[in-house]
Amino acid sequence: MKIGKYILRSYFLPASFWFLLVLSNAYGQVKDPFIEEPAVVDPMVVEMNRRLEANPEDWEAIYNLGVLAYRIKDYNKAAYHFTRLFSCPDQRIREKALFQLGNAQVRLAETNGGYYRAVPALDEALNTYGRLEGTRLSDEAEHNRRNTFERFESISISSAQRLFDSGTKASESKQRNHNFSLALETLSPLLIREPDHPDAKALREKIAKEYAQNLAKSASQLEEKAQKLWEEGKGRDSDSRLTKAIELLERASELLPEDQAIKEQLQAAQERLAEQLIDSVENVLEKKKDFDNMKRQLPTLDRVDELLADSSRTEPLREEISRRMEQDVMNKADRAAEEYAQMEDPTMAAVLLQIAVENYHKALTVNPDNTRAQEQLAELEPELGQSFHQMAEEELQRAEELASAATEAESPGEGTVPEPESGEDANGLTDKDLKDAIMHLEKANSGFAHAESLGFKPEGTDASKQKAEELLNEMREELDKRLAGQVAAAAEKDQGAGEKGDEDSSSDSASPEPPKMGTFASIRKKYGANAYSKKAAEDGRDW
Repeated sequence: MKIGKYILRSYFLPASFWFLLVLSNAYGQVKDPFIEEPAVVDPMVVEMNRRLEANPEDWEAIYNLGVLAYRIKDYNKAAYHFTRLFSCPDQRIREKALFQLGNAQVRLAETNGGYYRAVPALDEALNTYGRLEGTRLSDEAEHNRRNTFERFESISISSAQRLFDSGTKASESKQRNHNFSLALETLSPLLIREPDHPDAKALREKIAKEYAQNLAKSASQLEEKAQKLWEEGKGRDSDSRLTKAIELLERASELLPEDQAIKEQLQAAQERLAEQLIDSVENVLEKKKDFDNMKRQLPTLDRVDELLADSSRTEPLREEISRRMEQDVMNKADRAAEEYAQMEDPTMAAVLLQIAVENYHKALTVNPDNTRAQEQLAELEPELGQSFHQMAEEELQRAEELASAATEAESPGEGTVPEPESGEDANGLTDKDLKDAIMHLEKANSGFAHAESLGFKPEGTDASKQKAEELLNEMREELDKRLAGQVAAAAEKDQGAGEKGDEDSSSDSASPEPPKMGTFASIRKKYGANAYSKKAAEDGRDW
């Protein structure tokens, strides 16, 4: 066979690189794209990298870097460069890169010493060669693919056998399971390509049987430990061990679906865990009756249904839990509604009213047909909406009063020009007043939103909302302006103090370091411009 037949023409390469593209039979019958002649690599790499810096899409340079990496047996880097060429617009370059990538992947498998880690690399090489079918390199790729498959087949079976033998000799059950699992994983790619491969199929059955039996044995040990923990009163730890045992038995049943003994062991473990979980729920029912604790038991009952593949065992418990949940929130709602009716303080009345409404809604999530909860909500929700709206109007009025007081302070009287107080602007509004006004306006906006969500929106609401929003924006801008000025003043003060310290310094002793200037965000936080906004927006009871 003449080697010239396997030369890949590289029309885009300078003549100095053609000698790099000769294929050889370096790994058996798989044609290698490069001969093993010594070459001066470093200057070429430098030159190619220089070209790539000038033009990141210099496909010739990328291809040459892959060639050079392959020659020094850096197959990972070679594969990386050839993969980069997948985005090359020239189909011929892409095909060459794909072919060279397959060769690099075969070489990577060789560097893994023939162990099970080589199987994935060979599997990738087979896929790569397969992508060249129907191209101008299809003959060369098919030749390499056939030879690569022989290696893939041989290494898959030998590696799986080696792992199986190692597993049977291992002293610890965990190590045996690990090796058996790796052995099956190693055989899997070969069986995917050839499901009826006689040697691979027979070996898989042998491994699966040993693996399943070992899993069942490990599960038995966990079940014994779970029983001991249960007797010691450590129910949660016992449940955990049984859960793990069931996972092992489910895996064993997948490996040997016809093994009746494993099926029976799995079913017994599932029933045992289900009984323990039911027992834990019943213990909670003996001690707790509140909504939240009852709700936490529902996922446990879901797990029981899953284990038994039947919900009849948990139906009585679910009914009892639902009854208690509904009763608990109805009691809370009725109590809050009763106290609300007698409460004179408007703020506390709003809090109680909201508690009542929330709990009636919870009752409906448990029982949508709860007629009394529906009737109470129909009566109380409009009142709650009205309460929110009224409080929003009051908060808006408070903010307007602060702004009005500041406006009146602008004209203190004829012939007097008072000095602004600390933290006060020329218009008479102090930082504290500004902060309080912003707080009231944010509460007003929140109150209007809550009222509308409850369907309460009397005439004039839009005008009040617009007034609150405009005033809020105006005051936020004013506060931002003041804070920015304070930041600038603090910076000037620190700078002046530093310069004065340099002038006054007459000894080698270091003067104390000036305090660090706070950021704009920290000063804003200090003044609490938005200190109440989050709570007011998230909790309608914060009035």
